[in-house]
Amino acid sequence: MGGIDQTKESVLYLHHAKRLHCGGGMETVMRSHLRESGENSHFVSFLRGDKKDSDRQHCLDGSPNLSLSGLRRLYKTNILNRLSARASLYHNCWGLDLFADLDPAQLRIGFFHSSYPKLEKFVRYYGQFADGFVFVNEAMMDRSRRILPHWDESRFAYFPHILKIPASIENQRYQPRDDVRIGYAGRLIKKQKRIDRIPAFLEQLDRHLPDYTFEILGDGPDEGWLQQALAGRKNVLFHDWKKGSEYWETLQRWKFTVFFSDYEGLPIALMEALACGVIPLYPDYYDGRDLLGQIDTSLLYRQGGMEDLVKSLCSANQWSIERTKQFFEKSQSILATNTEDSLEIRYDRFLTGLDESLPSAQRYRQPISLMRSLTPLWRHNRRVNWDQ
Repeated sequence: MGGIDQTKESVLYLHHAKRLHCGGGMETVMRSHLRESGENSHFVSFLRGDKKDSDRQHCLDGSPNLSLSGLRRLYKTNILNRLSARASLYHNCWGLDLFADLDPAQLRIGFFHSSYPKLEKFVRYYGQFADGFVFVNEAMMDRSRRILPHWDESRFAYFPHILKIPASIENQRYQPRDDVRIGYAGRLIKKQKRIDRIPAFLEQLDRHLPDYTFEILGDGPDEGWLQQALAGRKNVLFHDWKKGSEYWETLQRWKFTVFFSDYEGLPIALMEALACGVIPLYPDYYDGRDLLGQIDTSLLYRQGGMEDLVKSLCSANQWSIERTKQFFEKSQSILATNTEDSLEIRYDRFLTGLDESLPSAQRYRQPISLMRSLTPLWRHNRRVNWDQ
């Protein structure tokens, strides 16, 4: 493919996603990279409704009813004809199969923020269009390597999120918490996050640990349903979503935080809880090889098993001061490894390895067929059986 085209504006990274304003950990990760790489990063938003934050954000304003050829024309006009880049990152791989042949970057990277139930199909499909994959979870990366054994290991990378913790939180993370405050932080939605499991969890908790408070920090499409399902409970508090110091102060009051999801990549809320001195209870997605499993496997529970979750929580509530101290010392040690190298150093090392292992001659992308290009975007997403 040769060098970067000097007749266009040249950047190092070109990020792609349905929207930048998508909420949750995915937006946090994208913004952290945009912030650290500064003018070297641009962002492409595919679908309308995304707020434009800067001149480095390109909003194509596509819609589900637009044909693939229409969306590709928007991309060609606004991106291909204006920019060149060292690498393109497709967050959750959205758009990678549609623009691989038009993408002005030298390398195309699929960025996995979550471990989907159809991970094998997902990885195999997008492996046809990607030069490499990046993961926020090391166990998920290892699983994907087994799915694509013919890929060189240099085409896979694990980039843990680098936390930015206020100094005031760091100085107070080990303060004793005698009150049993249990929190949930995240989107209030049944799909994936499975907040519909919360009522059963609280019923189990009533029988084994009656003196507790459950706090909910977040918002989402199923917030009304959850409020109605928990109506009448005096020990449940809804905080909506908070930002900045209010977020950290709320998190720091908790003794435990719980997760109910069917699948996750690496919830930033889990890392933030650990950094604040909160004990997380988390589903065992990777047979004890997840981040929390590296610290204490007793805090992992069988996915969907509310009885198991309550049992693990009650056991942790009986920890001695010494065991609690050891847990947080180990957790801080593991979190600290995420800050040893900057994000820019990690990316540069990964991309250099890709250049060495994958010559440009192997990066040819065949354009999509004329028949397929006439397909509406919504039908294309249904055909491949996901819309991430």
